[in-house]
Amino acid sequence: MLQSVSIVGVDPNPEMAPYAIEAASRAGLTRDQLQMLDGTAEQLPVASQSQDAVICTLVGIPLQ
Repeated sequence: MLQSVSIVGVDPNPEMAPYAIEAASRAGLTRDQLQMLDGTAEQLPVASQSQDAVICTLVGIPLQ
């Protein structure tokens, strides 16, 4: 089932890409199935209507 899956990950912080790649690997995806892009949810760096689904999460970090 996972052989036909491809994931496009978008994060404004490129330093997060290794964590996403590791998580995808643990989930059984190959590196070829994951593409990481720099960007934000407000302006996704993909063509309109080119994705089947979007999952968006927000992590709040308190500043001191």
